[in-house]
Amino acid sequence: MVSHMRATLDIHDSLMDRLRKKAAKTGHTISELVEDAIRVSLKPQPPQKDLPPLPTWDMGRFLMDITDREAIYQAQKQDEEEDK
Repeated sequence: MVSHMRATLDIHDSLMDRLRKKAAKTGHTISELVEDAIRVSLKPQPPQKDLPPLPTWDMGRFLMDITDREAIYQAQKQDEEEDK
């Protein structure tokens, strides 16, 4: 035996307009479209595979300590002088 339950949904006007148009175009009822969308959203999803690790590179030694504000100012000043 097939049973159905009635439910009240609040659906945004623009989405409801799209549902009406699709129902008319496909010959389905709005209820059928909503049921199909719910079925799809409740379908068990395959577990996500772990992503491979990001590549890393050895870029050599640090040229300055970025926590040393004075060293940063000096490097900026030196760059400005080289650009002249």
